[in-house]
Amino acid sequence: MLNYKLAFVLFVLQRFAFTQFQLPSFEVLAEEGIRSIDVNKRALRMVDMNERPIKEELDTSMRTLERYYLNGQGRIDSIYFYPTLEGYYKKIVYSYDVKQRMCESVTSDHEGEVLARSKSTVNGDGSILYQEWNGGVLSYESHAREDSAIFKMVRFQNGLNSTTYWQYSYDFEQEIELEQSFVEGQLRHEEKAQWIANNNVPLSFIYAEFNANPDPFERKNFAKAYDVNEKGEVVNKLNGFFYDPYVGYNYFERIRYFKGMKSHAEHLFKVKNFVESQEVIELFSFDGKQIVYRYDFVYN
Repeated sequence: MLNYKLAFVLFVLQRFAFTQFQLPSFEVLAEEGIRSIDVNKRALRMVDMNERPIKEELDTSMRTLERYYLNGQGRIDSIYFYPTLEGYYKKIVYSYDVKQRMCESVTSDHEGEVLARSKSTVNGDGSILYQEWNGGVLSYESHAREDSAIFKMVRFQNGLNSTTYWQYSYDFEQEIELEQSFVEGQLRHEEKAQWIANNNVPLSFIYAEFNANPDPFERKNFAKAYDVNEKGEVVNKLNGFFYDPYVGYNYFERIRYFKGMKSHAEHLFKVKNFVESQEVIELFSFDGKQIVYRYDFVYN
């Protein structure tokens, strides 16, 4: 399987999860005419996993973490990241179309150099082209139908002396999923999966793998047909294990969809009223030390 198909099961206790602050929803912010939010942070005290105090010196000075600028609809216009001695060290600027769908984001440093860019374009036939650039070099693109179903994805990896890229495509008529990797334009590895179904009831799954120059650690060229259970899973002897080679395949999840562009911070904007401050416990070290922080929010 290609890397993105590898599944890893991580058992993490909820209390060890990193907790972030929360902000008012975009609707609340737009209604109140808020156009910027400063997020400030101060360490208050250190505690153990039972929230008992730990005596340890802390820097309790207040510092600005981020500044959000909002447009007239309350959506994120830009984010500035702090602190440095000169001011912000990075900013992300977002653009929207007439339907207030995010269509572009540009990340740059404090000197204005563009670090990363992503763009979503709706073509005349309704299809969607999504692209990402890092350091000015195209690194990823996807193509989706008008209904957002993705039929092609390409991830590029540029080296000094070679160009490597990975390509995913889907044939909706024949229900064939194809994953390929190329080096210098030559096919090096290919995985082909085909679903056989009747009236949306999965019957079987055909998998084939091809390696142009297999080494001792790679599986040789391979092809096999499998049954599919009522859950859409490929039936094989490793069902139920995270290292099942077909764990990433499911008939009912076979079609990928373009989810649209979003800011990485949008999930923070969900509180239905104004929040002036919050206390949040964040894990400091894996020996159980935690720090209680206070976030203060300034709205303008």
